Amino acid sequence: MKDPATFGVAWRQRVEEKIMSRDDTRQTERSLRVDAARNRERILEAARHEVARSGADTSLEQVARRAGLGSATVRRRFPNRRSLLEAVQWDQVMALCAEAADQARAADPHQALRSWLASVTRYVTSSSAMAASLTPLGRTERGESCFAKVAAAGQPLVERAAAVGAVHPGATAADLITVVTGIVLVTRDEPDADSRAQQLIDLAWAGLMPARTGQRIPTGNQVEGSPGRH
Repeated sequence: MKDPATFGVAWRQRVEEKIMSRDDTRQTERSLRVDAARNRERILEAARHEVARSGADTSLEQVARRAGLGSATVRRRFPNRRSLLEAVQWDQVMALCAEAADQARAADPHQALRSWLASVTRYVTSSSAMAASLTPLGRTERGESCFAKVAAAGQPLVERAAAVGAVHPGATAADLITVVTGIVLVTRDEPDADSRAQQLIDLAWAGLMPARTGQRIPTGNQVEGSPGRH
């Protein structure tokens, strides 16, 4: 017959071992989640650079090299190029929405709207694939409309600007995004596409933002964060 005291000690040791094992498993799972999240961000950051450089033809192998990861690691997270491009696209759309929310708290409604539209311009000029996603027909594979989401986020900025007379009262965020996207798509094959697009955006802006007597509406070069001409 086992000594009760010895049995109790052995039982406590087994319980403690199980608890420690469970804690180790949880710690390992947490570490794996952190590593997975870190790798995902590295992949997306690399993909943003490659899409800006090579457009929608960017390969998973290019992204893996820039991220410093193996192709298998990239493919486990994004099995094909479309899924990766969609993730990049959606992340940037959400960033535009978050910026719109921040700018809605800015003191100057005119400046807030101009700064946000400068970010929209940078987004659509980063790649023709990105520009196409901000047309009314542009949708993700899941059927989510990037155009509708960004337009809804920017609408409060347009309404604030209209309330102080800085934008035509009939204008909507959807109108402004359509103007910017259309200009970028039309000029993208010109020799100096960025400069030409900005010139036309400035002209469109001047029409949408009529100057008060004695005032001069700033061009894109004079707005903080706006892409400058080359």
